[in-house]
Amino acid sequence: MEQDNGAAVPAARRLGGFGVDTILAGALLFAGAILVLALAPSAYYAYLAIHILSAVIWVGGDVTLTVLGSCSSGVARGRRSARSVEWAPGSGRGSMRRRSS
Repeated sequence: MEQDNGAAVPAARRLGGFGVDTILAGALLFAGAILVLALAPSAYYAYLAIHILSAVIWVGGDVTLTVLGSCSSGVARGRRSARSVEWAPGSGRGSMRRRSS
């Protein structure tokens, strides 16, 4: 007789939870970046490309964290501000006009 010891343990996800298409897109992007950097006319342009890419990732990450923080701060207090809900992706509201609560 088999006994149930509580909740089932979820199975390990292959590829870290990423889909095959995501892994292939990342590999293609990485290979393209290596090719572009390898064909750069001088090391200066390769370093410049790495510098610009790093700055874009840095600023984009900061903007993402700021938006997520502002969206979740209203939820933590038990309310949502109208602006953060309207700007939140997938909120289903197409306009930026303020709605009454």
